[in-house]
Amino acid sequence: MKIKTKILLSTFIFYLTILHILYFSSYNIILKRFEDIENESMISRIKSVEQIIDDDLTDLDFTNQDYANWDQAYDYVLGKNKDFENEFPKETIKRIRTNLILILDSNYNILYQKYYDFNNDMILEIPESLLDKINNRDSNLINLNQNIKGIFFINEIPALYSSQPIRDNTGNSPPAGIFIMIRYLDKYEIERLSKTINLSFDVLNYSYMKLNSPQKLKLPSEQETFTCISNGNNINLFSLYNDIWNNPNIVITIQTKRNGYIEGKRTVNYFLIAVSLLSLFSIILFINLINQFVLKKVFKMKDDVINITKNLDVTQKIYYKGNDELSELALSINKLLNTIEEYQQDLLKSEKMYKSIFECTATPMLIINNDRIINLANTEFTKFSGYSKEEIENKLRLCDFMHENDVKKLQADFSNIFSDSKFIIYSNEFKLILNQKKERYVIMNLATIANTRNIIVSILDIDKIKRAELSLIETNQRLLEIDRLKTDFINMISHEIRTPLTSILGFSNLVKKRINNIIFPLINKDDIKLAKSIQQIIDNVEIIISESKRLTNLINDVLDLSKIESGKIDWDMKSFSIVEAINHSLSATSLLYEVKGLNIIKKIAHNTPYVYGDKDRIIQVMINLISNAVKFTNNGSITIESKFDDRYVYISVIDTGIGIAEENIPKIFDKFNQIYNNNLQYKPSGTGLGLAICKQIVEYHRGRIWVESSVNVGSNFTFTLPISNEIILENQPNPLTQIL
Repeated sequence: MKIKTKILLSTFIFYLTILHILYFSSYNIILKRFEDIENESMISRIKSVEQIIDDDLTDLDFTNQDYANWDQAYDYVLGKNKDFENEFPKETIKRIRTNLILILDSNYNILYQKYYDFNNDMILEIPESLLDKINNRDSNLINLNQNIKGIFFINEIPALYSSQPIRDNTGNSPPAGIFIMIRYLDKYEIERLSKTINLSFDVLNYSYMKLNSPQKLKLPSEQETFTCISNGNNINLFSLYNDIWNNPNIVITIQTKRNGYIEGKRTVNYFLIAVSLLSLFSIILFINLINQFVLKKVFKMKDDVINITKNLDVTQKIYYKGNDELSELALSINKLLNTIEEYQQDLLKSEKMYKSIFECTATPMLIINNDRIINLANTEFTKFSGYSKEEIENKLRLCDFMHENDVKKLQADFSNIFSDSKFIIYSNEFKLILNQKKERYVIMNLATIANTRNIIVSILDIDKIKRAELSLIETNQRLLEIDRLKTDFINMISHEIRTPLTSILGFSNLVKKRINNIIFPLINKDDIKLAKSIQQIIDNVEIIISESKRLTNLINDVLDLSKIESGKIDWDMKSFSIVEAINHSLSATSLLYEVKGLNIIKKIAHNTPYVYGDKDRIIQVMINLISNAVKFTNNGSITIESKFDDRYVYISVIDTGIGIAEENIPKIFDKFNQIYNNNLQYKPSGTGLGLAICKQIVEYHRGRIWVESSVNVGSNFTFTLPISNEIILENQPNPLTQIL
């Protein structure tokens, strides 16, 4: 079949297909969509009606609750307030829009009843059918301990119903009776609600509609269902609504004209006619243009290509006038003919160039085949291996240069290199055995050569680097062992020192107590020399006790730091309140700052979140920072401040003390480092390990600690802690600044 025939046939089939698609989509999709939009609009309207009915019921229930939880109603049911019956004149009943009011005592006896007819503006007797339902316990309309509300029919009139237990104003007293309010959904109430939502509707009895409606409604299988019935130019929507007994016995109906659907159908008809005529005209024009501008020129180009093929003359060219795609095709064919001639020459040049690159590169390189036999080896590889080309090429395998363990490692992956036709690069570290059994570490890169079963291998000599790395690993292992021995030694010495130190401290306290309680009372007070000697002994014992405590603290700090650095410390990581940790730390150091008369200021951010960490260790950090602040502050104040952002809580301890010189700040967190100024009255005691331990603890929590300080102004130590994933906000009272 010729191209021209194919185009005509294809165009005709395309035209028929388009017409069928347009017809199907218009009448089965577009109009169906109009119907769906129409139904969605009706369902949205019916839901608006259901919502206004629910709101009306809620309004009645709230009104009933106000009266039921009124002390006057409560006293009335108990027989203490007979005047309560005067609380329901016509004006009040009209205002609360309630047709029926009943008050029952705790034995379900009716104490008060009133039925007001809004239509006739008169008081009537309550319908017997309603009284029968209320007196019937099986109807579940009254319950002394439960609020009941809903909709049901009274003499085929829908009514909103609310029942509330009667309690005093507190709502905590035992129920003394039941307060019932009923509002009819008659035509006047429905008209009022219709005006509210600007939509007319009606509320009917489902059982009555089943018997009398020409459109039979099936019982719903779910709690709520919608049924749209189209009737010519009108559409009716029925919605089942549950009554007070949770039965779908109420039908809400809306009827409206189908203006959108009718207009949509008319539009679709006009659209189909217009598109059909336009498509037919376009297809005729398209066929003529294709024949004039494409087919005639293609046929001529076909003849030219056939002539070139028959003559095998690549110097012959295709001549085509114009500036369109066909002219570009002719130009491309001419370029292809030129390229074919140049290809063979370029191929020879390329082969020489790559062979020269392979031979002259400064990297040892090989080309091996599928059997791992070396086909080519460059000059650099012969220098590297110590073998000549004649000894290597087509005689030795790559495995002949490799260590036995490396051969097994390479064989496991070698088959995968040839199993895939894609370009694959393989790289790994090996130990090569060269001439005279010399061993060298190398990185070997293997890459497949496209469209062949060969592999090019390049070798990078890393012998010096590898041997240095192995030496470094060995040195590092020795250092780790030395560090372990150091830690064990520190632990052993600390324990060995702490045992006699505990005895010294205990016996020193005992000696002090014996001197004060036994010896000192027995000496002659007039013997000044003896009293002075005894006092000197007591002072010496005090020095022993003080130095023993200081040495104990030093040992404890050394042990803590050693455990942290060796990773042997047990961390109790969990979410906790940083505010509680701050308060605990201030309580623990209260004696220190109270003795010096310093002011403590807390600035805690409102709703500070919980942090994640070891609470006891963070308290240790806080106590250390506060203690240092007290040591180096003679007067003024110490401020504890907390802030937070999206990730961290920031805790700052700010003092007005002597400050730290700028040149000493970088080494403030070093071990066994104590920095103080000459203007202190005395050198504070300490191990010089406190801030180093603080830094280790904070950094373990993935936080950081730093200091900002000026001499004679004060210091600001700040550290951060990560916010817990379980973000629990503290209820901090306002204001957030407290001065202790």
